[in-house]
Order: sequence, then structure tokens, then C-alpha cells
Amino acid sequence: MRILIFLFCILMLINIGCSSKEKAVNKLPMPEEKVIDVLIDMHYAGEASRITRGINHDSLLSVYTKQVFEIREIDSVQFAELMIFLESNLETYYSIEQKIHLKIKELKKD
Repeated sequence: MRILIFLFCILMLINIGCSSKEKAVNKLPMPEEKVIDVLIDMHYAGEASRITRGINHDSLLSVYTKQVFEIREIDSVQFAELMIFLESNLETYYSIEQKIHLKIKELKKD
């Protein structure tokens, strides 16, 4: 199961990577606040699925990821495009990463 998910992600990234070369390089594919929220939720989904460390890890990660996509109203293709964009624009990635850390600190205070 793990291998199938990995292969699916790789194929999606290759497909999107080939088509995204034609797009504008300097613009986020979605609003910055939404990007921050999605990345925070994906981080928590990954950590929550690791708690079990058993056979259910991949299943839980899949369920949590689908829930994040539903809550944030995006799909796997949009998420893959976002990740490709961030990987190719490191300055933007670092800027968003700093904002993520600040938002997590604010959430911990509440």
C-alpha cells in the first residue's frame, strides 16, 4: 500500500511538473493564508498518523490527508502544484515557513 501511494505521488508530481513549467514562476497557486493553513494542517496530519506507528500508519495518513483537503477545499493536484512551486521558489518557501512557525506559536498560546 505504501509503495502504491508513493508511486502515485511521484507520477502526479512528474505530470504536474511537466505542465507547470509554462506557468508564472513568481505567484503562489493559492492565497498565502490558505497555503499556511494547509501546510500546518498537513504537518499535524502527518504527526497524528505517526502516533500509532503500526500497520495503520498509511491508512491514517491517507484519511487525515483527505480530511485536510476537504476542510481546506483543495484537491491532491492543487497540493502537488503548491509543493512544486515551493520547491522551485525557495525564498517564498522560507518566508512562508517563518510565518508558519509564528502561527503555530500563536496557536500554542491559545
